[in-house]
Amino acid sequence: MLLDFAPYEFIGDTSKIISDAVYSVPVFDNEFFFSKDFVFLSNQLAKIDSVTAKEYGVKDFRCCSSPLKDCFVFFNCYEDMVGTRNTIPANSYVYCSFESLKVFDRLERLAAANDKDALVKLGECAPILRQVIFDSNHLILRAWNDKVSDMIFPISKGSIGVYGSRDYVSMANGELLYAEAVEIYGIAYEYVKKIDVAS
Repeated sequence: MLLDFAPYEFIGDTSKIISDAVYSVPVFDNEFFFSKDFVFLSNQLAKIDSVTAKEYGVKDFRCCSSPLKDCFVFFNCYEDMVGTRNTIPANSYVYCSFESLKVFDRLERLAAANDKDALVKLGECAPILRQVIFDSNHLILRAWNDKVSDMIFPISKGSIGVYGSRDYVSMANGELLYAEAVEIYGIAYEYVKKIDVAS
């Protein structure tokens, strides 16, 4: 009980764990986030259950023995966060929470995620996991994989140029994108390679 660990796991009887679970956490993939913003997520997540799952685009649930308020699991399929010092492997399940972000606007959410790993989304692109670095001039989304470049966004027109020759993120027409174009969905706090899923 102290470790919050089901004894059935010692003998490999995962069916018992799933059937005894009282709480469930939705598992999301990239596809889920395409037409949903943070406000939708924070307002609707509590309403998602096994009955309404298909309505919200949820394919699976992670069963657990204790409630995880305002939490979801994100299936990470990329190697962007595989580094030499820190690693979130590809094809892993990342637990994300957004309870602490609900009272903020978009830029305040980015500030709250400073120096943390988060699930972020740029415009209509798929959400990605990145380390968030946010200061008074810039937002930097850092991948731990050395082959993946940092994404740098100025906070405002007045902060352009502080990074000198480093490349800012821009649209196809060359127009710079600012930090306000980035949305944060949750703070990542744990990952696992495999989870017990109840469909």
